[in-house]
Amino acid sequence: PTPPPPPPPPTQPPPPLPSVWADAVASGWMLAAAVAPSDSDLCPTYGNGFLAATLCAPALRASAESERSENSGGTFLSGAFNGRCPTPVNRPANTRATLPSPHPVVGVANSSFDGMALDMQNGTVLRRYTLGGECEVELTSFAHRSIRHLMVFIVRAVRLAGPCVVTPVTHVWAATNATCTPTEQGAQVRCTSMFVPETDRQVQTTVAMVADAIPPSFTLTASQPGRVFLAAFATNLEPDVAALDVEAVALRRWAAADAQPVEALETSHRDGWGELWQSGLEVGGNVTVTAALRSSLYYVLSAVRADWAFGSSPGGLASTSYDGHAFWDMETWFFPPLAALFPDVAASITAYRRRLLPEAQRLAAATFYPGARFPWQSAATGAECSPSVGTDPLYWTKEVHITPDIVLAHRTLYRMTRNNTWLRAEAWPLISDACHYLASLMVLDQASGNYTILHVLPTTEAGFVDHPAYTTAASALSLQFCVDTADTLSLAVPANWSEIAERPYLPLNTTAFDQGPVHQVYTPYNGGGLAQAGVALLQYPLQLPMDSDLARRDLEYYGTKFSFSMMFFGQLTYAINWLRFGQTAQADAVFELAFAHQVGPWNVWREHAATPGQPAGGGAVNFLTGAGAFLQAFIFGYGGVSPTSHGLNINPVLPVGTPNASIAQLTLSACSVSIEYDANRMRLSCSASGCAQIVDSTNTTHPVPGPGSAPLVLARGAARLDPISFT
Repeated sequence: PTPPPPPPPPTQPPPPLPSVWADAVASGWMLAAAVAPSDSDLCPTYGNGFLAATLCAPALRASAESERSENSGGTFLSGAFNGRCPTPVNRPANTRATLPSPHPVVGVANSSFDGMALDMQNGTVLRRYTLGGECEVELTSFAHRSIRHLMVFIVRAVRLAGPCVVTPVTHVWAATNATCTPTEQGAQVRCTSMFVPETDRQVQTTVAMVADAIPPSFTLTASQPGRVFLAAFATNLEPDVAALDVEAVALRRWAAADAQPVEALETSHRDGWGELWQSGLEVGGNVTVTAALRSSLYYVLSAVRADWAFGSSPGGLASTSYDGHAFWDMETWFFPPLAALFPDVAASITAYRRRLLPEAQRLAAATFYPGARFPWQSAATGAECSPSVGTDPLYWTKEVHITPDIVLAHRTLYRMTRNNTWLRAEAWPLISDACHYLASLMVLDQASGNYTILHVLPTTEAGFVDHPAYTTAASALSLQFCVDTADTLSLAVPANWSEIAERPYLPLNTTAFDQGPVHQVYTPYNGGGLAQAGVALLQYPLQLPMDSDLARRDLEYYGTKFSFSMMFFGQLTYAINWLRFGQTAQADAVFELAFAHQVGPWNVWREHAATPGQPAGGGAVNFLTGAGAFLQAFIFGYGGVSPTSHGLNINPVLPVGTPNASIAQLTLSACSVSIEYDANRMRLSCSASGCAQIVDSTNTTHPVPGPGSAPLVLARGAARLDPISFT
């Protein structure tokens, strides 16, 4: 007889974390592990919305090289791209440029690895190593939140029994078009990078870096227990920096940082993150969900900032995923949480699109439309940067829903802020031109007498179709927003905009579902699987008015057609919509799926879910689209927040198994409202007195108290927050 297989070896407990990290981990502000990343794609990244970098050298996988993710690693500056747009046939694609890495330390020789931590509260990545019995060192890396052009790397002895020789292990990432020169004494490295312009209209982008060189080894002693390495950057993308002056500006910036004590640099960096974290999300009694929410915000905020209008790709700033280009993911998936909690950061995204308006006008004219037609992929200039398909350089431009996506992002920000000055000066020039294009794009369907869109790519990218439900509805709602905005600002618009907005052609399929009619996702559609939640998006985020029975049938029918294991953004739309029907069990089940996309101990979002056969997940690394969808599920789903034309509707619900939850500093016009709630009560307070009022479920109006007053306590349930003051 065949002998029985030997028993599996006993599972070894993970090594202990450094005890100094314990409180931060327990509070949900830190993610840490005592083992080195098994895959470089699961390594935490750091950034400040202007600069970002990876920390781990690429690791070879057992799978074929062609199956590796798109993340190349390195150091990156937002807005720095290399290559022509659109991508010429058989030529290298335009992509985010990789800069020389100023602090490419991936380990310490002759040491044991004690742990790595992502400190979200302070915006740093920490690594600890023990060198024999003599010392333990901590490596701290951050992109300075308040001084955007500065990166800082610190090596400190946290335990020192005698002189400690530190020998850094480095990895050199391939940089794009860079020339680097060490100074005569070898104390600094000075690099200049010059990139191929996207179009003949773009001035060549130049980036300079001045960085302290990492020596082959150095000794820490009681009198000098640490070393600080700085790197300062400058680029002619900055309005006040000329291309010929970038190295001189970088050198002055390095000298200014070097003149500050390291404690001052660390304090101002922490203060920058601390100001951001005045807004945030928390789930009581569930540190896993709280840390998941905070890490999602951390990764999004690492990619964008209020004073730098270059947007972000679905893969964030710390990678070349999706070539670093901006897609609809930005406006539809990770913009709404920013509008809700960080409106100044969200405004930098609308400013990015506003700056690209001339190229959108050129694209509309080149394709024989009036107004502004935004490209499917944008880099620095707004030229169409999508790759050619066959000999067609504008194939992806036919995914026309990007233009109404951008308009509706402006609608979201306006509904959150009520800023009429911004609406007139910044939003109107863009949305009015976009609506001129959309009014020409939508054509009359003679049979129904309504307006439709023909021969475009739908959200599922399933080839060219007619009557795409999402694109048609988004375009009609965009036109309605333009009409409403013109009324608010006392401006005139073409009369047909209202007619088109009121009559979108959204045909119903009366035979597909035995429970009754459902919206047709597009024509032709044969009932097969879908890679994107096109019809579910009509309810959220579009908030298209419709019969509740039809809305429910749409969710029930298309929920069986949509792949919940693929790209993670449409899934959580179902969670939000089910919550609005009061179906928490269905919503909780979908919400739980998110955690298969947030992989590894540092919660790195992946485009495709982790599976037993692919434990690192797949697709884009640091997938901000998934992070944004997850944040939306909490804010607009469980938080019940719904921006409308009059204010914010709220109807908070607790995630399964949690005793309480909170949203801190939710944007409401010129102020913000904080909401804490449990199963029975909700407590509200405002950032300023006399700024907001709430109308409860009995139609009673209550002022929301400001600082120094006790919170307003109401029964948990549906209510409406109205701003009192406007900007």
